[in-house]
Amino acid sequence: VAPPTDKDFALWRRRWRQRQRQQQKKHSPPFWVQFFAARFHQSPSIEVLHNWGKLIGLIKFAFSEDTLQRLRQSYRQKQLAVISH
Repeated sequence: VAPPTDKDFALWRRRWRQRQRQQQKKHSPPFWVQFFAARFHQSPSIEVLHNWGKLIGLIKFAFSEDTLQRLRQSYRQKQLAVISH
């Protein structure tokens, strides 16, 4: 197998940049994290909270793993607060 050429490196770099841009587009803006965390916090009942959680489950592809972890933590905190009352 021949070693990679400059042309190969340029092609790989272009593919990497395109993939990186696609990954960045895939993640939601920070506003949505704040929005959903606020909805969790404002949920008056466990049923409403559960419905918000189901929605996040349906659109989780739009969030980075870090964002999902923060939303899950916010969900659990509210869940514990609702259950303890």
